Amino acid sequence: MINHMNPKQILIFLAILLYKEVYAADSYIKLDSTRTIMECIYRYSEHQGNDKLSSEYYTILSIGEQLAKFEDYSLYQRDSVANIPNVDGSVLAQYDKQVERNANFFEPIVFQDIAQKALTVYDVIVPDYYVYEEEIPKVWELIDSDTLTVAGYLCNKAFLHYGGKDWIVWYTFDLPLSNGPWKLSGLPGLILKAETADQHLKFEAIILRPSKSYIGAAPKRPYLKTHRKLFVKRKNEVYENPMKNIPNESVTEMTVIKVDDKSKIAYINGVRLRMGRKYVPIEE
Repeated sequence: MINHMNPKQILIFLAILLYKEVYAADSYIKLDSTRTIMECIYRYSEHQGNDKLSSEYYTILSIGEQLAKFEDYSLYQRDSVANIPNVDGSVLAQYDKQVERNANFFEPIVFQDIAQKALTVYDVIVPDYYVYEEEIPKVWELIDSDTLTVAGYLCNKAFLHYGGKDWIVWYTFDLPLSNGPWKLSGLPGLILKAETADQHLKFEAIILRPSKSYIGAAPKRPYLKTHRKLFVKRKNEVYENPMKNIPNESVTEMTVIKVDDKSKIAYINGVRLRMGRKYVPIEE
């Protein structure tokens, strides 16, 4: 397996093996102190039916022995700075501003627990925050005859129907981790590329790096517990036309802040309303 890897890939592979030897004995690890072994940055793109790019995001998967966390990259950066001892408040404020001004912000935060075959998802439907749990998608069809090189790694192909979408993914045995972008996980290797059959949605790994950091808990907010089907149905309804479908009775305060001559930021009850280009739902 190692023969075809470059030095950086070998380093990451050995870090995974070493981590499993050293940390597998920890039967209890708090969510906010779970050690990571590697991080993978993905570019996520949404395309409309005419193949025109609608939105492009940068996201990150932080992988630990017991948990993995997938989130927007700007939120990851903000939390990383917040964890620096004695960080200057003005520096943190700049990262807070970056998160708030990011129109192309990947809102779901997904925790993958491979051992328990469970996902925990934190998300938002303005003006409320929600959390729900579900099983890791498990009806994968492996297509060993097809291979592709992604981010320098030889990958095998797999297929999954999930959330009303047909997903085609590419995973590598060279990184024996059953994780991937968003909710896509459960294969015998790390998923480096995932795309819907209609090519409207795509995740692609652009940076992989060893890590000795920690997986932080989701932001402290008043989350409402819900179920996936109810949440997805409502989110898609609201985001198709937010100003029409957000119930008037749920709005107690609305604030609009001018960022520059071309853009403004809107808040409903203090929660950021991100209204970018045409909404492309990731699941149904």
